[in-house]
Amino acid sequence: MNEVVTNNMRYAFEFNAAANVLEMQATGVMENEFFPEVVRMFWQILEENDCHRAIIDYRNFEFTNSTIEILKRPKIVLEIGGTRFFRLAMVVDAICEDYSFLETVYRNKGVDAKMFTDWQEAFDWLQH
Repeated sequence: MNEVVTNNMRYAFEFNAAANVLEMQATGVMENEFFPEVVRMFWQILEENDCHRAIIDYRNFEFTNSTIEILKRPKIVLEIGGTRFFRLAMVVDAICEDYSFLETVYRNKGVDAKMFTDWQEAFDWLQH
């Protein structure tokens, strides 16, 4: 298992070879200055496995994002990883306005992204 760990947050990455899906677990509180490191590991694992699908569990994670940070996030993901297509499912406790906005920003940048409150539903969506 690969990880990015700081004082306040942890991203754990595990590649599910049977489903060809990168599974990520985020815990703690977002530290925006470390987001590029998380994204580099994300892309490295996708590329090593010729994978185009990822699921991130944010249910034990606290975003500290302003609207500006929400707008930056997809841009950073695409700047580091390029324009290759991928599908991204994000699992949260409840879909609030900020999460809906983040989903919209990803989609506007060409990423097939969707928010869910149920892990299995998100995983199933990635398979289709």
